[in-house]
Amino acid sequence: MNFNNDDNCHVEKKKHCCHEKIICCFRSKGPTGPTGPRGATGPTGPTGARGATGPTGPTGNCTCSCVSRGELVVNGGMKIVIDDKPTGWIFTNPDDITSENSQGRVHSGNWSVNIGDDSTLSQVINNIEAGCFYELSFFARGEGAQVSLNANVIFLTN
Repeated sequence: MNFNNDDNCHVEKKKHCCHEKIICCFRSKGPTGPTGPRGATGPTGPTGARGATGPTGPTGNCTCSCVSRGELVVNGGMKIVIDDKPTGWIFTNPDDITSENSQGRVHSGNWSVNIGDDSTLSQVINNIEAGCFYELSFFARGEGAQVSLNANVIFLTN
């Protein structure tokens, strides 16, 4: 390696017992290396002063007809049972509909309903308003080799 003293380079040779050491400092620099990892974030500063509260807006008026009417399904939790059948429901085959209250068969509450093959359980809910949102949720459990459940919500308009 050749060193050029014309570029203000300081060359120093030192001899040690086993090798010769050359120290040189160059005026020009090489490319910048990659950025190191980011340090830890410092502590959060104190919270600033709270600004003034804005003026209260005008009182709103609900002009929509979609006011919450609460639970629309009669006996939706299957809690009311007469003659081993949940009340408020229509059955296509009453002999294949039975209420059950044994542990492991009830999801919540005290009762569940077993629906036999090719049977339906339904209910007609009146006074449904167009343009409003309705929520229906239910829990179903099947057992056996070929179990299926069809759940349909049908809105009829006059």
